[in-house]
Amino acid sequence: MVENSVRHLAAPATNLIVSYVVISATSPELWGRFAVDLIVVGLGVHFLAWGNKEYLLRAMSAEDGSVASLWQSSLLSRSLGVPLVILAMAVFGIDGDVLIWLAGWIALAFLYQSLDVVVLFGHRFRLAIGAEALGLATTVGLLLVRGADLDEGAVVAAWVSGVLVKTMVLFIGLAPTLCRERLGRLESRQFREALPFVLLGLSGLLHSRIDLYAMALLASSDDMGRYQVTIGLYIAFQAVAAFVLMPFVRELYESSDDHGHAAAGRLAAGGIGIAVLSVPVAWLLLNRIYGFGFGLEVFAIGALMVAPVYRFAPRIYLLYKHHEERTVIAVNFAGAAVNLVLAVFLIPRWSIIGALGAAAISQWFILACYEIVVRRRSRTAGA
Repeated sequence: MVENSVRHLAAPATNLIVSYVVISATSPELWGRFAVDLIVVGLGVHFLAWGNKEYLLRAMSAEDGSVASLWQSSLLSRSLGVPLVILAMAVFGIDGDVLIWLAGWIALAFLYQSLDVVVLFGHRFRLAIGAEALGLATTVGLLLVRGADLDEGAVVAAWVSGVLVKTMVLFIGLAPTLCRERLGRLESRQFREALPFVLLGLSGLLHSRIDLYAMALLASSDDMGRYQVTIGLYIAFQAVAAFVLMPFVRELYESSDDHGHAAAGRLAAGGIGIAVLSVPVAWLLLNRIYGFGFGLEVFAIGALMVAPVYRFAPRIYLLYKHHEERTVIAVNFAGAAVNLVLAVFLIPRWSIIGALGAAAISQWFILACYEIVVRRRSRTAGA
């Protein structure tokens, strides 16, 4: 479990390290322009994934011994969407030189994401951590070679090179499992059966990222660059809740609802501590190391954004336990809508503070929704 947590921390750590190298060598403005590329590719890969991790984990567990054929069929079927995503980027007017790199990035990230389910199923966490480390070293090395002579194309090229390295390392390490037989075939059932996972993932992505997307559209590249680093840091603080909760998920599913309510209370208390701790840690990273010069209000709002997830994370698993995934999807989409409306209103006025405020308010709105739903369920069950 510790190794898996380290693996999940690799993505935010990579973002922080690479952003620091780019910003210290040039400016937040360049990182802001590259962050838009990150958003475009991230959205494309999310749709290409089509819930494959959750869908295949369930299928592999039910059909022991068919890992290779299931993975191959899923990859082959979903790969039909890769040229469509690249075509969509071309239609939306992405520069031709950058588009070539983004097309390769999409294809590599699609393959790398597809390997995640095999890593989880086979507990190949050390291999995945090693792949992430080599990919990060490649990207940082290429950026340092260019030094101050960086532009958007150079940053994209360095990032894509890192993705290439980590994808090759991971694929070679998993090849004995994935390529022992060639049984993959086109299947349409995954697109239908994985749709609930797609909606669940999309709702979660939007409610946690819609403020960043709004910044990309409404703010300057300089503010976008600084906000991308800032929100990534606070999402990492929130992610600690999942790492703490994950070892006890099975217990939450098997125990009484009262046990889940008690767990929510204990985790909420810990979340307050994490939120308070985030203030000096974020100040040190963002002001001392990155040199952003934020005022105290940024760190206070950030702490308010961190705390709610520690209370509502156990509530989500309680709803999963009772097969109420649709409720989770509805709450997430509602939270995303609140975040978007507030972001559109606040960003033109206060930029980074406005976006962070929108994100914080939406988190408390989501917490209120889950509390209402869970208490209503408790009253119904007790009636």
